[in-house]
Amino acid sequence: FLYAVSDMKPAKEADSNTLGLTLYFVGLDTFKANRRMVSKSYSGLVSTMAGDLYDDYYSESDPISIETTTGFQRLSIPNMAPDDALNFLARRAYSSEDESSMIRFFQNRDGHFFTSPAYYANRFASNTHSFSYNSFADQTAEGQVKLMSQIIDIDFGEAVNTIGDLKEGKYNSSTIEVDILKREVTQNQYKYLDEYQEYKYPDGKDVSTRHTKEFMDDSAIDPHVKVIVKDYGDPDSSQYPSLRPSTFEHRTRNHKHAAAYHYNANAIRVKIYGRNDIVAGSKIYLDLVKFMKDRNEAEKDDAWSGTYFVESVNNIFYEHTYVQELTVSKYGVNAKPESANTAEYVLDATNPDVDKPDISAFIVGPQ
Repeated sequence: FLYAVSDMKPAKEADSNTLGLTLYFVGLDTFKANRRMVSKSYSGLVSTMAGDLYDDYYSESDPISIETTTGFQRLSIPNMAPDDALNFLARRAYSSEDESSMIRFFQNRDGHFFTSPAYYANRFASNTHSFSYNSFADQTAEGQVKLMSQIIDIDFGEAVNTIGDLKEGKYNSSTIEVDILKREVTQNQYKYLDEYQEYKYPDGKDVSTRHTKEFMDDSAIDPHVKVIVKDYGDPDSSQYPSLRPSTFEHRTRNHKHAAAYHYNANAIRVKIYGRNDIVAGSKIYLDLVKFMKDRNEAEKDDAWSGTYFVESVNNIFYEHTYVQELTVSKYGVNAKPESANTAEYVLDATNPDVDKPDISAFIVGPQ
């Protein structure tokens, strides 16, 4: 269903013969579903909630694929469009099978999905196409076939932004859970470099980060400690059955936000000649060489070569040419992860300018 037209302007400067425009499409079923609003409470697994909501608002002829989540929750959706409601559930989804918990709700040409990139890539992604940047096609039939596997343009984006990484707090962070009824305070400290080995990646391989552990352990802190007022019970305790089940807030807030930040930070953009079978969620293999000027032979770039997950696709048609601009990511460059650092993380020991949170200030009643 064509739902929007924008960017209507001459395709080239000083060209009054060709009009360019951008078309936006969505499945007709999705368009019809979002003419209604969701005002309902759900309880159980978040994945079950997503399935029930989808069954209530979307067509049975267009089924959804859902990744099973962990832990019972009780959530109320006040007044949201179905797409927004499913994104709301995705933000609160937690998976013990993949601690990154990067579950998203999205639609591509093959259907609707409530999954993480790794889950989708391992079960639904189409056959992997291989593309290279150093091929030189000719006008022969073989050359034109080779042209379809050539990268027209590649943009590695922001290679590194140390200040941005430190400011975002996506390497080290801390949350405090205040349990008023039990008069307890729990501090949860998170280190991305100790956790990311447990995450699952679209290419199924280990990845490494752009900073060393020694540097990030010394420099990357999160002075903005997040405080969570606990109105839910412990997963293994029935002492307070009236409370709603655990929302896994400290896990999803730390793991999900950090994983998403690094996933986006490691995204690169490539332009290829159009292929009809590449959609958001496809897997492609990039066979890249190092850019060297001091010698003739090409050397493979082992860091950036590898299997990538296609995050988004822009299809561009100009006269007789069809190209695709892809945003792809594999969370990071391939490498063997550094061993986990089990040293205790203390704020005032790593940065004397930042005070350690006064946990006693959050304790209610006699101390």
